[in-house]
Amino acid sequence: MMSFSEFLSEAFMVKVDSTGAKTRRLKCPDGYKLNDAGTACVPIASSEKQVNRIASKKAIRTKRAEGASLKKRVKIKTARAMKFRKRYGL
Repeated sequence: MMSFSEFLSEAFMVKVDSTGAKTRRLKCPDGYKLNDAGTACVPIASSEKQVNRIASKKAIRTKRAEGASLKKRVKIKTARAMKFRKRYGL
């Protein structure tokens, strides 16, 4: 039988999309991920953790290289989107 802490660590997370359809999936604790079938939480391998660490550093470097022009473009697009949302009362 599962202990209470194990029960809490593998809780289901329910999300509702814009159409109202519900999707249910497991919420894994830190250091674990869903298996391929999506039925259980399995520990993340150290090699995968290392790859993720390197990839996140590379992503940060790329983001920094995009510079101020990207921030300006994002700000303009966000303002435009908010204008459209305001029109519909959202």
